[in-house]
Amino acid sequence: MSTDIPASPDIPASAKPPDDGGASIVDLTDLSVHFGGKHALEHVTCGLTKNRITAIVGPNGAGKTTLLNAVGAFIPARQVTGTVRYDGVDLGQVRSAKLAARGFARAFQDPRLVDDHSLIDNVLGGAHLSLRYSVWDQIVRPWRSIREERRMRAEARDLLDEMGLAEVADEPVINLPYGPRKLCDYARAAIGDPSCLMLDEPSSGLDATEQERLVEILLERQRRSRASVLLVEHHMDVVERLADEVLVLVAGTVYMHGPTREVLGSSRFQDVLSGVAAREEH
Repeated sequence: MSTDIPASPDIPASAKPPDDGGASIVDLTDLSVHFGGKHALEHVTCGLTKNRITAIVGPNGAGKTTLLNAVGAFIPARQVTGTVRYDGVDLGQVRSAKLAARGFARAFQDPRLVDDHSLIDNVLGGAHLSLRYSVWDQIVRPWRSIREERRMRAEARDLLDEMGLAEVADEPVINLPYGPRKLCDYARAAIGDPSCLMLDEPSSGLDATEQERLVEILLERQRRSRASVLLVEHHMDVVERLADEVLVLVAGTVYMHGPTREVLGSSRFQDVLSGVAAREEH
């Protein structure tokens, strides 16, 4: 099933996160985000489980991408209240560029690639923190930097090969359709095995074959690396196959949070799908 979940005006103020005994990789406490006079997120409190794939779902305008942006520090601090902790560390005023050093990586709904560069060069753009050599090595031990760059280029080719893009790895991005560009953006985020990978609508714009390939790659790489994955997704069949847990947002608040099968099979989630989510009594 594939659906854009409709909005509902009636929502509970909060919902409990899943109690499965797992440690959290991201903890949000009373997180609110405002743009002008409008609140995109309101008092979100939840923990997203470490070493799992967490899907963030909800109606259009529910605040899904805003949540990713708040976790990834892509929103100015003056527009955010509350606390975001990553692996127990308060991120506070940390800028998005600094988060990469903590193991964060991000792919976007609309790929942000350098059009006149090849696919493989775009993928390598995500590898700068994974290169194991210093400026000193480049000066006095150039063979070390050359060897390391060859290793990373080989990893990039392997990633593109997994995605069925080996034949176009050296093609300029501008010559390629949307599907390969989207997969390239994921590969750029995934290279170097980040500890926390954030994906915004990874399956959007992909055909059935590309979508299937992406699901298989994500599952296999997460199994090998045990990375924590946070993904916004509106294809429920993809969520069902990928996610260990699901966070449901409606109108900027947490409506449900729990194991995937429990959430997707619940009557409350069906109410969200049909746009008639009822207000819970407290």
